[in-house]
Amino acid sequence: GFTCPTGSVLRANEASITGFDEATCCLTTCSGFTCTAGKALRSDAASFTGSDEATCCSQTCSGFACPTGNMIREDAAIIVGSDEAMCCFQTCSGFTCPAGHALKADAASMAGRDVGTCCDKS
Repeated sequence: GFTCPTGSVLRANEASITGFDEATCCLTTCSGFTCTAGKALRSDAASFTGSDEATCCSQTCSGFACPTGNMIREDAAIIVGSDEAMCCFQTCSGFTCPAGHALKADAASMAGRDVGTCCDKS
């Protein structure tokens, strides 16, 4: 059979195809596609056929707006996702410190939900 070059795979019906060249026998995979900002190449790009963003790319967290009391993950640009659970960390601003403690001054910009991270002794 025909051997497709890197970045392409044999068509599923290769045995019934008349021809012995790349254009006839192979399909381009997503592995060579470049996604735009805010998107990441599919994890199975090397075996998934396609040559457009809708087929080859997934939304990353970098374009997600976290709700109040949350902050976007530092690694948002490489995390595939588009929801709060995948893209955000809760900040200390919504945490209630126990008696004898007060929220740290920068609580809104700190990811955390515990006394050690969010509170100072008062």
